[in-house]
Amino acid sequence: MKQDLARMTLDDPSSAADLFREMLNGTPETRAIVRTAIAERPEHALALLQTDNLGLTAKGNADVLDEVLGTIEDASHARKLMHENLSSERLRELLLARGDLPAVASDLAPLEDVLAAILDEVHEDLQKRAESGEDRSNMRLPEHVGLEDDDNDEEDDDDDDPVFLQSPLPLLRLFDWALKLRDRVDYSEFLELKVGHHTVCDLLALAVWEQNGCPDQLESVPGDEFERVGLDHDHGRVLLGGLLEGDEIVRFGAQEIEEARIELSRQHAAVEKAPQLLSPQAAKSKAAEAGHKLGI
Repeated sequence: MKQDLARMTLDDPSSAADLFREMLNGTPETRAIVRTAIAERPEHALALLQTDNLGLTAKGNADVLDEVLGTIEDASHARKLMHENLSSERLRELLLARGDLPAVASDLAPLEDVLAAILDEVHEDLQKRAESGEDRSNMRLPEHVGLEDDDNDEEDDDDDDPVFLQSPLPLLRLFDWALKLRDRVDYSEFLELKVGHHTVCDLLALAVWEQNGCPDQLESVPGDEFERVGLDHDHGRVLLGGLLEGDEIVRFGAQEIEEARIELSRQHAAVEKAPQLLSPQAAKSKAAEAGHKLGI
């Protein structure tokens, strides 16, 4: 196996794909050899992940990204290489593939890309609900996501209200993502990102309330629940009180919240168990599709 690994190179996509598969599923010894080789040229490995022709599933590509980033000791250098070799769109795809599972990439990616990946998950939920025949006429994704000034929002109407306020599942999903993001040094900036009319901080305060059954008495929400997602509990309660004075906040029932928790747990388990490698037939089909796009 060592001799086989020695012949593998990142310069050839097919050979690189073999290296990535060894990185994911090899023995501890071969994994260590591959990690050492990739650590010498991580930018080449990242550039290969920009494509989707390595015989890996979306989850497999995302797992490789985490392994590659894990070989780069300096976080700022890892961010630089990720920015130079992966498009924002591709990075969001890879973040989405791991969902709320712990990931090096979500610790290093630009905050706007992380939030976009969360919104992509919410969008997938909407699509599933539509396919199941559930009415989603009031379920709109926000058009505005970012840090821009909010001063000109007076003319906006309720059509821009984020989907987070229309169903229990999105707020619980955001809560789970926040649990893994809260140790980022720039987490306070994440809290200030805008989603529709609200900040992430607003939505997390609502998520804490929802996690605890949407009680009428806010004092009944434990302070450490706010702290779990990086919010000061006193500020969280004040913020929540102000939000609940409006007419737009929906109070969900215990059954709805429990069903959302069950669905999130099911999805979380599915992502954990998702295959990393495409079947030979699927890999061949994907390669043929990529070749067609390139005119080969």
